[in-house]
Amino acid sequence: MTDDLARTYKVVHVKSPAAHGVRSIITTRSHLVESRVSLDNMICGLCATFGFKPGPGQGKAFIDRVMASAKTPSLGQSFTARLAVRTGLTAQNKEMDRVLRGLARRPNPAGNS
Repeated sequence: MTDDLARTYKVVHVKSPAAHGVRSIITTRSHLVESRVSLDNMICGLCATFGFKPGPGQGKAFIDRVMASAKTPSLGQSFTARLAVRTGLTAQNKEMDRVLRGLARRPNPAGNS
């Protein structure tokens, strides 16, 4: 009977809380990047609706090209709101990058052997 009981259970590896924390940071960063890309696509779509194509890219050059189209009546406020959200996403993305770089520099960031 004891032999049957021992065969029904397998030994499994359980990740450490530190490993779960690192995975959580990676997942959060991934979601932030997806959100920023989605927002960029919405901005480009809105520009295209009004006949303006900001072109590829990101960063300051992209924002400058989008703001050039914001002079269209009633578009300025929409772009301002979306660009404010984009700025926040970008800042949080940079923070996640900083944290992940710090973890990567440590000899054993997840606490695994």
